[in-house]
Amino acid sequence: MSDYSDIEIYVRRPHNTKDDDEKYVWEATYKTVANLTNHTILKIMSKYELKEGKWEIGIREQGDEQYSQRFEITPLVEEHGSGYELQNHAATVLNHWRQ
Repeated sequence: MSDYSDIEIYVRRPHNTKDDDEKYVWEATYKTVANLTNHTILKIMSKYELKEGKWEIGIREQGDEQYSQRFEITPLVEEHGSGYELQNHAATVLNHWRQ
């Protein structure tokens, strides 16, 4: 987490640690996340193309994991693009965090 970011939304393999290479992390300040709509954040997340297999998406606030969810990208989903599948799970994580 950078010096100025309070919030991280991460996507990684469930068995990976924070330092593993196969992960995506979007960082922002609390104020930025509060001011952005879920739709905007989901558009940012949709550019991550995930490969087939099991994944975990979660949110960290000030380094502490707040909520996470596991899901799987099947061969059919991967073939048609994993962006929508990722958006669905990211929306769940964001909605849970914002409550």
